[in-house]
Amino acid sequence: MKDRITFLIFTYNEARRIEYILRCFLPYGNVVVMDNHSTDNTVEIVERMGGTVYQHDHPGYVEEESVAANALSKVKTDWVYWGYADELLPKTVLTKMQEVVVEGRYTMVRMPRKNLHYGVEKLNFDSGGAYPRFFRKEVMDFAGTEIHHFGRFVGKEEDALTLPVCDGYSVYHCSTYNLQKFEIAHSKYSDIEALRGSFSPVRIFTEPVKWFIKWYFLRGAWKSGWAGFIMVMQYVFFFFNLQAKRWERENGITLESIEENYDRVKERLLRE
Repeated sequence: MKDRITFLIFTYNEARRIEYILRCFLPYGNVVVMDNHSTDNTVEIVERMGGTVYQHDHPGYVEEESVAANALSKVKTDWVYWGYADELLPKTVLTKMQEVVVEGRYTMVRMPRKNLHYGVEKLNFDSGGAYPRFFRKEVMDFAGTEIHHFGRFVGKEEDALTLPVCDGYSVYHCSTYNLQKFEIAHSKYSDIEALRGSFSPVRIFTEPVKWFIKWYFLRGAWKSGWAGFIMVMQYVFFFFNLQAKRWERENGITLESIEENYDRVKERLLRE
């Protein structure tokens, strides 16, 4: 399958995790790594194990149109799996991908994702759904793609295969580590998403409540004790934070504007 499938992976300082990716994917195709100028030995590991590395820049998310176009231009095969360094595929999926390529019936495969939190396999309250991840290059359009969204399938729906939502056909996403890492990532994501859309005084109340009920009660995060509660609350805060940052943007609140307000207070105190 080296001349049929390329596993496209995006990295930044992934020396701790990249070996798993290469061990998983290299037996099934080429591995092309788009590296965002790592400062650890990610590149060295990839090249030593047989992958190919290209350096690239991105604006905070790799699905952005120009980033996607650049990455896909490095892929020499017709088929590409779009992946990330914190994910892995079970053999069931990899075998299915080979079958799809050989049969030639489909042009795109949607895969469900199993999000793991705190390293606990059963803590996956926000898993489910199926997303385009394996496709022929010509059937995906990334024009206008926003953060946390993927490209648009432009082929015929009858040419798309959607895998069932189960462990054997899921992309395993090793998502959350600790709160510090979580908060750093989600602060960056909310900064980007806040630039789009407007502040809603209704949604700043309803969105956090909606997602808490969905994930904690309906999706069963409560079964995982404090770990489930803490993770759901972090996601809830993300949706609150997103609306709050939109409010700040619309009211011209920046570090400099606040500093100017404090300047006036300080000047008044000094005069007195």
